[in-house]
Amino acid sequence: MRLSLAPTIFSTLALSWNIAAADSRCLRQSDFDTGTYHITTPGDYKLCSDVFFGPGKPDLSTATDEEIALAFDPAFVAALAVEASDVTLDLNGYTIQQDPLHALLQRRSFTVIELDSDLRNIQIKGPGKVGLSSQHGVYGVNNQGVSIENVDFSDFEIAAVALENVEGLTIKDSRVLQNRRDLPVLASFSVATRILPYVKALKESEADYTMILSGTQTTATEVYANLIISVANVYRDVMSTGFINEDSHPDEFNLFNNPHHITDAHCYAFFVHGDGNSSTSRNVVIENNDIRNVQCFTNEAPSIVINEVVQNDANGAAVQLVNTFNNEWIATDEEMRYTGNVVSNAQIMVAKAIQEGILQNNPALPTHKNSIDPQMIAWAEDPTKTLDPNFRCSGASMYRVMIRVEDTAGFAIKDNTIDNAFVVTSSAIATSDESNVFVPEGAAWKCSSYDFGKSVIDRREQPVGLSGISIVSIGSHQSFDLDIDYSSIIRSNSITNLNSQHAPLIIGIDVQQVLGDVILQDNVVDLADRTGGNPSDPYISCRTWKCDNVVNENNIFIQEPVYLSSDSPLYESTTSLKLR
Repeated sequence: MRLSLAPTIFSTLALSWNIAAADSRCLRQSDFDTGTYHITTPGDYKLCSDVFFGPGKPDLSTATDEEIALAFDPAFVAALAVEASDVTLDLNGYTIQQDPLHALLQRRSFTVIELDSDLRNIQIKGPGKVGLSSQHGVYGVNNQGVSIENVDFSDFEIAAVALENVEGLTIKDSRVLQNRRDLPVLASFSVATRILPYVKALKESEADYTMILSGTQTTATEVYANLIISVANVYRDVMSTGFINEDSHPDEFNLFNNPHHITDAHCYAFFVHGDGNSSTSRNVVIENNDIRNVQCFTNEAPSIVINEVVQNDANGAAVQLVNTFNNEWIATDEEMRYTGNVVSNAQIMVAKAIQEGILQNNPALPTHKNSIDPQMIAWAEDPTKTLDPNFRCSGASMYRVMIRVEDTAGFAIKDNTIDNAFVVTSSAIATSDESNVFVPEGAAWKCSSYDFGKSVIDRREQPVGLSGISIVSIGSHQSFDLDIDYSSIIRSNSITNLNSQHAPLIIGIDVQQVLGDVILQDNVVDLADRTGGNPSDPYISCRTWKCDNVVNENNIFIQEPVYLSSDSPLYESTTSLKLR
């Protein structure tokens, strides 16, 4: 007996626009030259030229270091902001993207097209391209009736499309050509640019804030100047040669250089999810898209844990002590005495000012994410003190998924082609405990756990694959029970050439904790040539875990599938679910 699906769930959403007939409003480069263009009234809009967003771009030949480091207004987090319902955007054969200089310096938090919350009936249609972005191509929260059709996406760093709590979404007939391949810096560079305003505020305080760092009385003006110079050095190198010059600026190279020129952050093509608590996305259709050449790499940045708390700065960024590419300390000597660098000095100084009440939480400079312990501040002040911290590895940041639907009720992923996805990873070995923790061979540091600093430590309730480097082509997961059971389909997808050097898990289709019926039908999965049928290799065509009912029909799984029952421990059981 085959399951039937309500046609209203998985048919393409019929959108009602209710817009009076009128000519489309033309958007040209000049509309974006002074900042984000805001769509505030319903209607039809279309691009009438290519758009390269980078207002306030500094002149390399005349700008000072400070003008470079503070060049772009951080308020411009999108090229185009849709702030009204019932809007159609026609790309009209043109490209809209972030300017490369803006992508480097604008604190690396940007979306080409951003949907304001609580909008209805938004259509983005091609032909045309949504290009370079330091985060997303399209991003939105709490929207209803979103349609993205016949759009090309390229050169994004996090995701082509990322939507949270969306109800009624169709992504159809679109192409992900590639993600960004010329990225000169690591995510740590954004840590430097984002902490700058805090140090600037301390510098401009009445007495020029001062503290001891490594036994030396240091002013905020000094810390600020050193950070400004470092950011400007990176900018000038990258704009001149495309990379950080190791000979001219070895410190910046050691802190920020991206050796692979691809993103070291989360990596998706399409990401649809709820809020992780009680809200879900619903009725999602991802159909007939071509996803190719998505590459990213895992940069394990071990987080310091003191008194069971991860040490994060005011922006929520970790204080990093080690360069995991060469396994060298970047803020300590070999005896674990604090030596500092331009970024950690700024993070520590801002943390102390927060501790003393000099910097207080406000919308412009929020401080509530700071968790740097007084013990760590005292260590940074005293050049004779040593530190023996635990490290927590950020396993969740290592979960790479081409199409991911999470906390989503009722989805259809069908007729998509996914080819040539690759993740660069470090060689890894497991520690002697049973927590599936991986650390690079020969590391001077050791990740004690993926769980230090977390409020809940229960590996059975974590999404499968988040400990260690997992690469998944199509993934779905629900972290809480939904009020209604929805049926979901993964049908007629072609998944080929998914690879990584050292990842312990490489999965074609991964379905976790999905309530209601899940139909897996007519999919073809061949993750790598000349592999398959070998249980010791990392390739798994299909894996299911804690699902109510899975229907498996006419799939071609070249590599071994794994079906985990609802009470099976992760990574251990191969008990089959009921198949039809």
